[in-house]
Parts: sequence; structure tokens; C-alpha cells
Amino acid sequence: MVNKHQIWRVPDYLQLRWQSWGEAENTEFVVFNCYSGETHCLNLTAGLVLQYLETEAASAAALSAAIRQALPAGANEDALRQIPDLLHEFDEVGLIAPVAP
Repeated sequence: MVNKHQIWRVPDYLQLRWQSWGEAENTEFVVFNCYSGETHCLNLTAGLVLQYLETEAASAAALSAAIRQALPAGANEDALRQIPDLLHEFDEVGLIAPVAP
């Protein structure tokens, strides 16, 4: 489980290449990690979280607040509850790293 106070970010050495399609709550993303050579398929919430962490470091709580504003009006709280699990998964596959205190 992810510490809700831990700050996360996409490491500077990663080069992510993005492709997206769909509209509003149906947007999907494919992200290619040039560093590892892996491709990841992401739903709207996961894509928004990873995009945010490319530009700014944040905790799970800060991400929830930011992503709430970015999600379409039809999105529900289930999407926001995914964030700690997404952070864990992104950390496991090397897309994000904790920021040292």
C-alpha cells in the first residue's frame, strides 16, 4: 500500500511517448517508456495521474484534488479511489519514483 503522504514524480531520465484517443470519460492512453521499452495501456484516470506526475511531484491526496478537477463531470468517486493503487502499480513498473524528503 502507498503512503498517502509520500510525494511521487516521473523521474527525469524517463522519456514517455503518449498517444490518446476517445472523448471525455472514454479517453484512453497508450504510453511508451523509451527507457524500458515497455508500452502501457491506461484508462482516463491513470493517464491523467501519470501526465500530472510528469510535470509536477505530488502526493496521493494532492493528485486526488487535481484529478477531480480534470475528470469530466460524469466521472465518479471510484476513479479517485484508484489513485493509491495506480501509484503502487506505476512504482512497480518504474514509471514513477518517490521523492526523497
